[in-house]
Amino acid sequence: MSNYLISLNNPEYGVTLFKSGWTGNHRLDDDGFPHARLSEFNREYGKHGWVVTYCSNLTMNDDRKTYLVEQISQILMGIKKLDFFPTQKMAKDLGIQSGWTEIFAVDLNQLRGYQGRAVQICQGFNWNYRRIQKWIKQTCQANFGADSWAEYKYGEPVFRTSPFNSRYNYEVKSNG
Repeated sequence: MSNYLISLNNPEYGVTLFKSGWTGNHRLDDDGFPHARLSEFNREYGKHGWVVTYCSNLTMNDDRKTYLVEQISQILMGIKKLDFFPTQKMAKDLGIQSGWTEIFAVDLNQLRGYQGRAVQICQGFNWNYRRIQKWIKQTCQANFGADSWAEYKYGEPVFRTSPFNSRYNYEVKSNG
């Protein structure tokens, strides 16, 4: 998986937001660019005046690692109350139909900093997935009263496709 970072600018509202999301490696171009995902965002958000700009993406040797980095960075920003949309209705009113829980009022350097901090947290657990997932659940319970960031935002348990509940090879295929 790729933890991509994109900016969302809406000149009409005078706001630039940043999104930290993930997509499967099978959706990356040969050069590691998430073109298909960006095309989807340009279609969806663009029709409502949002300009989508690719910033960067982090792809690791195991999709589970990248997924956990994305999850933890969102939790860290949520703890700081940097999420932009308090409700799904507000997001929909501004033309954001999907991914609204992954959009934050930060600048690119802050977003990259939270991504880096998430990597450090995972490294601190020596990439032990069970321990990291336990940390995620405990941190979300302590800060949001829910088991995950998505559950907190939606107000109910949410099924999210992830490398922990999907059937595919977690290893990044080498081109060499």
